[in-house]
Amino acid sequence: MKKILILGANSYIGTSFHNYLTTKYPGQYQTDIVSLKGTDWKNRDWSGYDSVLNVTGKAHADISSLTEEQKKEYYAVNCDLAVEAARKAIADGVAQYIYFSSIIVYGDSSNSRKPVRIAADTKPAPSNFYGDSKWQAEKKLQGLFVGEKSAGTRLAILRLPMIYGSGCKGNYKTLVKMAQKLPLFPTYHNERSVLRIDHLCEYLRTLAESGEGGLFWPQEDTYRSTPDMVFELAQTSGHHMLHAGWMNPFVKMAFYLPGKLGKLARKAFGTLTIARNAGKKEKKEPLVSIITVSYNSEQTLAHTIESVLAQTYTNIEYWIIDGASRDRTVEIAESYRSRLEAKGIRYHVLSEPDGGIYDAMNKGIRNATGDIIGIINSDDWYEPEAVQTAVETFRKTGCDLMYADIRMHKADGSTFVKRARTRKFQTSRDWNHPTTFVRAECYKKYPFRQLGIHDDYGFFLQMRKLGKQIVTVDKVLANFHMGGASNHKDLKAARKRIRDRYLYCYRINGYSRWYLIECVVIEAAKLILG
Repeated sequence: MKKILILGANSYIGTSFHNYLTTKYPGQYQTDIVSLKGTDWKNRDWSGYDSVLNVTGKAHADISSLTEEQKKEYYAVNCDLAVEAARKAIADGVAQYIYFSSIIVYGDSSNSRKPVRIAADTKPAPSNFYGDSKWQAEKKLQGLFVGEKSAGTRLAILRLPMIYGSGCKGNYKTLVKMAQKLPLFPTYHNERSVLRIDHLCEYLRTLAESGEGGLFWPQEDTYRSTPDMVFELAQTSGHHMLHAGWMNPFVKMAFYLPGKLGKLARKAFGTLTIARNAGKKEKKEPLVSIITVSYNSEQTLAHTIESVLAQTYTNIEYWIIDGASRDRTVEIAESYRSRLEAKGIRYHVLSEPDGGIYDAMNKGIRNATGDIIGIINSDDWYEPEAVQTAVETFRKTGCDLMYADIRMHKADGSTFVKRARTRKFQTSRDWNHPTTFVRAECYKKYPFRQLGIHDDYGFFLQMRKLGKQIVTVDKVLANFHMGGASNHKDLKAARKRIRDRYLYCYRINGYSRWYLIECVVIEAAKLILG
């Protein structure tokens, strides 16, 4: 049983980590918590512990109006006390000493009008005494753990981003208050490295298990934006908050204001990120989950499955979600099992009644275990490099959602390419579903609403309004067979598509009533041009 000593009574991270281990891993770890206040801790024997986690520290929630004497306390706690505790850990023969630093050692976004992006080779340059107290501690600790001085004790330094989760204090607590009270909020897109408290706890557990030393930059796989987090918190609390995109130019202008107002704007909406490969080994290739929804699709399903089988990228999980077909659909799907599994593709066929196409898609999303999810319908098909291109795009851009050009196939055999574009006045003619790949966490957090025939486009607009990072690829990645429900050429079907697109895509996501014109024009074009 691993024995872990947590330095910092009543600390948020320390208490959360203790509760996490006792709840998730009962009986596997012994965790004790001690306070570094006073001198009693100096007389305690630490020799039986495998790891000592020092979460003691003075927070930086408000450092704008402190006296010089108060500033000295930051150095006394964050630096001097941390070094003194490390000396005791070494003397008592503890195998691992973990110190909690902060990405604030690189500076604060409130002091920069430009994005602050941290790479593994970026040099620390604290912009305030809080950051400097952490940086001075790092340097003294690294000097202490050199050669034989450390007597076999390993030093692990964690430069943490903003921690968030239930009960969290500091900047995250401020976001919670805004989400619960403000009637509207800008959609200005910035990027932040963040880490959810339970993910930090699991990271600490694996670090303690390994006993490793070194410099670590733990963070979520996806950068978050301030509006994204505020809107999510508002939605969770049941508070209706308007998405005020018209405020974005004023946010940018506020970056240039002097004094506290400018610092506040940059602090709230500035970009502060750590490179995802900083301080850690490259991850293995991400798992991509492909979902195909089918119902009585015996005429077309084989072509779709063949396109997945032909992918140049092989770390794929493939789900066929069938709605209890009455023809040979399931039989055809099962006939490909051996070929798909021989290529290393994890294959699942689930056939049962469902509540329609988006209910089936949601079922596939719930079952998917991949990092990235793509959905290709049973009468459409991928180009061979579709998944490989998607993975490379996510790796290069860090996006949350991507889509690409698509080749449209008419009933008469002719084809044309529909280009993928993003622009301020968004239209569904610029977007398509079959080439769309999404980070799994986005689909799982925001499943299809099941309101109308265009729920997929409604999801895309929802991601835009939430400030998710969306990119397009100028390359054909999929083929779409025209003639489905979204292309039936009769007035009744057209009216339904207009209603669904207008109400359940545009209006539900806060778009202007003027978008009704776009909905009518698209359906008129379908009727006239085909």
